[in-house]
Amino acid sequence: METWIERETIYKGRIVTLESGRVRLANGVEAPREVLRHPGAVAVAPLVGDEIVFVEQYRVAIEQSTLEIPAGKLEGDEDPVARGLTELREETGLIAKELIPAGVIYPSCGILDEKMYIYLALDMTQGAQDLDGDEDVKVVRLS
Repeated sequence: METWIERETIYKGRIVTLESGRVRLANGVEAPREVLRHPGAVAVAPLVGDEIVFVEQYRVAIEQSTLEIPAGKLEGDEDPVARGLTELREETGLIAKELIPAGVIYPSCGILDEKMYIYLALDMTQGAQDLDGDEDVKVVRLS
């Protein structure tokens, strides 16, 4: 276990907060730490027949396009199922009748406290995409 012995907020943005400080390890050794605080996210793996539906989008952090399952950031104490259904519909146009919990992950827990809820989407109908103004995604289906 590590215990903070000093900690300060270095940056507070609209999505993440950066904290920096020192911790004391169980063996008494002190070590520096930097942690990004994030409100959490939800990701949905939609299955349509024998295909998984992905979204392709450019990610400036890695300066390349990626294939991802539809996902989005949680706001406050928002229900992950509700956010997952919304993100799925907005990004792909798919409307799921059922989301099955597939687990929770911490994508990069060495530096980030983001908790991501993962769901499997089944029994869907096709609607229209409804992207946010700052989104540019392409729907890709792979068997």
